[in-house]
Amino acid sequence: MKKLETLISLIIFAGLSSCVCAQEVTNNPVRESEVTDRTLLKKLLKPVVVTADPLSGDQADIPRPVTILQRERMQTRDLRTVGDAVSQELGVSSSDFGPAVGRPVIRGLGGPRVRVLEDGIGTMDVSTVSPDHAVATEVLFADQVEIFRGSSALLYGSGASGGVVNIVNHRIPEQVPDEAGGDLYTHYNSVADDFTGAFRLNAGAGRFAWHLDGMKRHTGDYSIPGYAEVKPESDAKKGVLENSDVRTMNFSSGLSYVGERGFLGVAVSRFVNNYGVPGHDHDHDHDHDHDHDHD
Repeated sequence: MKKLETLISLIIFAGLSSCVCAQEVTNNPVRESEVTDRTLLKKLLKPVVVTADPLSGDQADIPRPVTILQRERMQTRDLRTVGDAVSQELGVSSSDFGPAVGRPVIRGLGGPRVRVLEDGIGTMDVSTVSPDHAVATEVLFADQVEIFRGSSALLYGSGASGGVVNIVNHRIPEQVPDEAGGDLYTHYNSVADDFTGAFRLNAGAGRFAWHLDGMKRHTGDYSIPGYAEVKPESDAKKGVLENSDVRTMNFSSGLSYVGERGFLGVAVSRFVNNYGVPGHDHDHDHDHDHDHDHD
């Protein structure tokens, strides 16, 4: 009887051992396949390293929403004011206060929130605080006009939250030209008896380069049909937009010494702008015209 019980126990133990072995044998291929797949994934998927350092890199690597208007493109536009020159670009308009006053408005922001620069230097006028004052620079001589929006404008100061318009005219030459050259510009329209004349010269000799430009504009009051006001006064003039005349004179000269490692230059300019703002009550005389004498 004991032998029978012992035999039965051995048979049961042998059966359980075979089941465990069979389970181990069947599980081993799955585990090996999983290990193989992980190894292949590690070989196929290369590691990606992400680093961030605010103190490294160049400013040129920063994405900049910038629009650059070349001189050839601007020649087809009205260049009376800076605002008129850039108002056709996306998100840019002009604060129009007559034919002589127009400051850029970028994405609805204007005044001191939009800086106007000339070769990277502020114009230092009162147009930022008084919208009916003209910007003390002439866009007619610009080689290009740069419009900065968004975060790129903050490179020019925290106050330029709206944007920056930089007028590049190279009045301080950065290199000696291969040969002397220049431009001549004339303009006339009959609606305001407007005459504008301008010239620009660039030349150099040896290590020295010089620049000379000049402009004169004379515009009378604009001719209009009827009266300028819906309810004109008894002494109002018919067919004339009073106080819309402009008289501008601008001259500049620059000289630079260009070396192998850089250049050193200076420029002197005079900007005189006498203009009217239509709609102001000026007693129909020119005693209150806006005068700008900018050196």
